[in-house]
Amino acid sequence: MRDGLRKMEYMTLLERDERNIEKGIGIGEEMFVRLIQVLTEKGLQSEIDAVLKDKGYREVLYKKYGIK
Repeated sequence: MRDGLRKMEYMTLLERDERNIEKGIGIGEEMFVRLIQVLTEKGLQSEIDAVLKDKGYREVLYKKYGIK
């Protein structure tokens, strides 16, 4: 009986973790899209090219444009 409960607890935690990962991915995608929109509106194609290649630079621009 205890083994069954442990398996259920493990699956519940695993499912929670999977949901959190999916949620985080969705948030990241929304941030990325917003950044691309901002750069497009400003006509900054070279910046778009840079953020596609450089995650660190992407983070800098998220902060610069207040994207959270």
